[in-house]
Amino acid sequence: MTRLTINTRTATYLSELAAEVLANGNPDGDIAVEMQAAHERRAAFAREMLDGKTERSRIARRVICANVYSSAIARSSIESVMGAIEQERNFSRVAEMRADLEGYA
Repeated sequence: MTRLTINTRTATYLSELAAEVLANGNPDGDIAVEMQAAHERRAAFAREMLDGKTERSRIARRVICANVYSSAIARSSIESVMGAIEQERNFSRVAEMRADLEGYA
């Protein structure tokens, strides 16, 4: 038996193709034919997205942009909170050092 190693991107794409077959194909059909058809549907949509002339592609672009924007905002917020936590830790350390030094005075 041959063992096949699949990287994460490939596994994700195959999973998306399987979902495409379930949604728009024939799950009981020839899997190779159905996977090829699903791949062709996805490629056609990618070309449509590049062209950007259909309402569907414009909606999809807006959704993708909103998703990227919200991810960037969330990441920025997390970094800001983590920075504030680190700053508070530093203030606490300085306060502890001052208290220790005052004990020697």
